[in-house]
Parts: sequence; C-alpha cells; structure tokens
Amino acid sequence: MSTRPRVTATYCLDAYSLERAGVGTVRTSPGVSIDLSFDLHDHEAAQKALDCAVADVRAQIEETR
Repeated sequence: MSTRPRVTATYCLDAYSLERAGVGTVRTSPGVSIDLSFDLHDHEAAQKALDCAVADVRAQIEETR
C-alpha cells in the first residue's frame, strides 16, 4: 500500500433538457462524471488511466450508433 498522499481530480457536468413552451423538449444534453485518484506526483500513471477510461467510454458510445 502506498504511503504517499492521494490526489483526487473530479469533473461533473449534469445532464439537462431544454424545453420551449408549446414545443416540449428541444434538446437533452448528456451528463459527464469523472473521478480519478492517484498518488501525489504520479501524473504519468494518472494520465494513462484517464486516457484508458476515455477510450473505453468512447468505444461504448460507438456501440450505440
């Protein structure tokens, strides 16, 4: 187990819907949540983990086409 301090990076963009009177829902945006924790100064491993996660999510999105 690591004794170095852990760093947490978080990003959240809530999904929302735009509506117009008489028209109903015009557009619904996707939601995005990212949480990443890593040992202090281990930026290379953190970037690699983030890149792998993004690639996996992109692949899942492509499957829905």
